[in-house]
Amino acid sequence: MHKPIYTMSSVGNCSRVLGAIRLGNRPAPMTKNDLARLQHYSRCEALAAQQIKDLGYKLEEGGECKICHRDGIHVQIDTSLFLLVGHLDRRLVLGTGTKYPVEIKSLGKASWMRFAKNGFNSFPDYAGQEVCYLEAEQKAGVYWIMERDSGAPLKYTIDYGKISLGLPDFTELTLPITFDQIVDKLNLIEVAVQDGSLPAAEESDSCFWCHFKHLCVKPEPKGTKAAILTLPSLVDAAQMYTSGLQMEKDGKASKKSGTDILLEHAKISGTDKFRVGNMVSFTYGGQITKKTINKKVLLESLQELAKKYKLPKTTPDEILRLSTKESEPYDDFDIRILREG
Repeated sequence: MHKPIYTMSSVGNCSRVLGAIRLGNRPAPMTKNDLARLQHYSRCEALAAQQIKDLGYKLEEGGECKICHRDGIHVQIDTSLFLLVGHLDRRLVLGTGTKYPVEIKSLGKASWMRFAKNGFNSFPDYAGQEVCYLEAEQKAGVYWIMERDSGAPLKYTIDYGKISLGLPDFTELTLPITFDQIVDKLNLIEVAVQDGSLPAAEESDSCFWCHFKHLCVKPEPKGTKAAILTLPSLVDAAQMYTSGLQMEKDGKASKKSGTDILLEHAKISGTDKFRVGNMVSFTYGGQITKKTINKKVLLESLQELAKKYKLPKTTPDEILRLSTKESEPYDDFDIRILREG
């Protein structure tokens, strides 16, 4: 009897998705835009590989796998219950001739920033794939992430057990999952599949892009009806909205981090005004407070006084004083975007 095959690129996905595939469920069809995006991402991979070469490193290219007829360097792991199959993007060849697995990702700005901030914790599917690659090669690896818009790279080495690459100017990461945990997960999926049932779903950021959403649709409360639309233009719009929302969130976090650093420099150095290249100017005005009017107190006071003393329409100074609320001290500063040139 042939063992079931799992692809290494899929093992980090939701257990329900993996179980559904094993049970013969079909994903929602990909749109033309989905296919066009995948082709674009593949082309970006070649650009990212060239970035690694530009640093002086030698890469072993994959080409078309003669076994699976897809691009990449074929690797596999045989376990007691299933077979894991994957395709490395490249291998890094060091001066000694030793080869190390290379994984390349090209991400949009929002996802790129999220990985820079949270690493694999925000990308469990990537973590599952990488742990299998390292296990198959029994070596540490290189993880290269290129931002699709600007080409900016994130350069990482991933340790394998106590084995580390330690390449200069690369940040070392540790995977948040082990290969044994992947095996346990897939074993449980196989048990569920043998019973003909779907494993429990695992909610994550990847749910939006999932092509098996129909298996997780929850019944709507009584009295509510919502049309489920799958028009390509609406799917694209929804993707743009969620991507923009994440970019807005990441942008606010990035802006706050930059502000904190600039403010800290001004306060520690005593420099009240400075410029950073042709990018920003910073002016620090010390700590100030802000006064606000508590409208509720003001209106209640006016009503009481109006009843008691028949006050004129003008507000007495005393009421204004009682209704004024002063904030805690905060830093007064101004950041302006400068034009280049």
